[in-house]
Amino acid sequence: MVGNDEDMIISSRDALRTAVEQDELFFGHDIEPLTVGNTRGLGLASLPGRMKVLETTVASQGQKISRIDSLEQRVEDLTLSLESYKLLRHRSIVNYKNANGENISKSDNKYGNLVAHGGDAKADSELYRDMKPRVDYQIFKILYGFHPQIVWSITHPETLHVLNTHATIKADTSQEVTPKFYELFDHFVREFEESEFDPGYLEGNPTLVTKAYGEFLRCYEVKVKKVRKH
Repeated sequence: MVGNDEDMIISSRDALRTAVEQDELFFGHDIEPLTVGNTRGLGLASLPGRMKVLETTVASQGQKISRIDSLEQRVEDLTLSLESYKLLRHRSIVNYKNANGENISKSDNKYGNLVAHGGDAKADSELYRDMKPRVDYQIFKILYGFHPQIVWSITHPETLHVLNTHATIKADTSQEVTPKFYELFDHFVREFEESEFDPGYLEGNPTLVTKAYGEFLRCYEVKVKKVRKH
């Protein structure tokens, strides 16, 4: 009802009296401050809180959209650099073959003199199912312990770190490394394969793979990494 101030005050008192005396009242436990009222009143009282939640949600969605835009740009940048990175990874395998007296094919020669530092099991495994895939599977296995098809399905970061660490050391012909390092890597490979490539060896109760993983890393830290720094 709209009218003069006095009429509106009287009408409001009548509505309030009716609500108190006749309507069923409820506690608005989720409304701050704590509110008592009928259904309609509680709905109105909760409106500011609901608006605040909505504003927070909208702001959060805006941040997510900004992150998505940033990620899309990142994907575009990575896509543009993918072919160059493939050439680099091809060259890392060629360098190992050349250093170890392996025959270099005509297709290998086209990768030039790029230098790739460090192993990358996932990237290198993709070279074996590219449009023109590599066929020197044994070289890949010497570096990473497994056939490329096996590495395609490995996503466990700690496992990939072991494979990459071994390949990095294996390809560095300028540094002598204790045979124990390679023995422990082979041991990890066997245990991981016998576990049917179960990536859960760092969760729950320790397994034979857990032990092999720890021994390999300790050997690298103590007998390889420190020596390479000198």
